[in-house]
Amino acid sequence: MEAVLHKLFVAVTIGVVATSTAALAESWRAMPILASESPLLCRQADVSKLFFAFADAGNDLSVKAGEADPFLVPVSADGSIAKTIAIPVGRRTFTVDLTGNARGRDLQVYNRDYACLFKLQPVQ
Repeated sequence: MEAVLHKLFVAVTIGVVATSTAALAESWRAMPILASESPLLCRQADVSKLFFAFADAGNDLSVKAGEADPFLVPVSADGSIAKTIAIPVGRRTFTVDLTGNARGRDLQVYNRDYACLFKLQPVQ
């Protein structure tokens, strides 16, 4: 009987810890801000309604850009990320490089076709 109770206690404890860890995953939102060094043409991109949602998933960063489906980006030991992604802007979809440091929330997207650089500013 004691062994059964011990196994039950361990199972419940593991379940509580796993649930607590998942609930404490850090998440935040960010909006793109055009970097001043970007060409003037980049100002035409209406990103006013585009938001990014991020969530720390351990060794991965969960990313959702606008209305697109969420996806995972691997996070290196120092927090850096680098992945080419597609983001919806208005009626178009653009391919951009998502780079920076996820743990420091210092991220950016860069469109190679137009040389547009957007810093991802965390918002409340």
